[in-house]
Amino acid sequence: MSLSIDACTIDDLPEMLQLLDADAKLRHSTNPVLWAYDENTRSRIETNLRLVLEDNNPRIREYWLLAKDDGRPVGITRAIIVPVPPIYQVETAPGLMLDECYAVADAPAGTIQSLLESTQGALREAGCGAFISSCCAGSPWRQVLEENGYAPVTLFMSKDGFQNNEILSPMDVAADDDIAGIIARSTEHRQNLSEANPVFWNIHPDADSIFEKWMRISLTLEDRTMLVARNNEVIDGYAIAQPVTAVQMPMTHDPSGIGAIDDFYHRDFGDRSRLMNEGSGATELLKAAEGAFEQRGVRAALVVCPDNWRSKKTFLINNGYTTAKTWMLKH
Repeated sequence: MSLSIDACTIDDLPEMLQLLDADAKLRHSTNPVLWAYDENTRSRIETNLRLVLEDNNPRIREYWLLAKDDGRPVGITRAIIVPVPPIYQVETAPGLMLDECYAVADAPAGTIQSLLESTQGALREAGCGAFISSCCAGSPWRQVLEENGYAPVTLFMSKDGFQNNEILSPMDVAADDDIAGIIARSTEHRQNLSEANPVFWNIHPDADSIFEKWMRISLTLEDRTMLVARNNEVIDGYAIAQPVTAVQMPMTHDPSGIGAIDDFYHRDFGDRSRLMNEGSGATELLKAAEGAFEQRGVRAALVVCPDNWRSKKTFLINNGYTTAKTWMLKH
């Protein structure tokens, strides 16, 4: 084996396109609705690659590595330095290996391991103090990541098809007067996150005020629907149905028609160890979010759930969600 691993340049675009197209087809076979592949996919990948490789001043720098065996392209990785949300605090931003990490089936033994080490090295040189890897369900990278000390920290659970939901009620939609109740539940949410993994979710001391500002901005954004679960005058939970983000969705697939629910909390799963009330109140809130997606023509959605939050994970499974991909943190 004569394996070489180098940073990608525009001259590598044909080999990158070949590998990423094969990766997209493989991912599509595991979840055709979420990871759509059609006649436009290959040209979309090429367009996105050119935008990245020809941008000399990117907002977020991307690190692409290409592995070749005697000149034959056999593997690729894509990584970034994570833009950490301001409600969390970190000493140094972690590096994230994104979904576009792929090796051909007949790659030389050890190719994934070599790509992993090289990508970690590039991120370490960029100043990253921790490493996260996104791993889609069924990926052969999972075993290698576990062998290198990575463990699940966040699940991205998916569901497609939101037909037959009740029409979204105006009473479900959050208003300015609901912000205080949302902040109160968000404080409980963040406490659970910190208990689930205090290293990954290190809460900023000013998180409440930071989150409040963002919630007030979110109320004005037309691409999302903010929802609350009301119990008389008390807010029991909240959810934000919004478009999927670039970090959550591989660049090889069309993000239009894909939604995401990241900010989602209800008192029914406020105890991480057990689900209360059979999740009845949380189910109503989730159905309202799915109804909002249906009205917007969303065909599939990802819901973010900490791996170590048993009650929330159980709740989502009970409502038809399955793990589409996992963020794994190196310990």
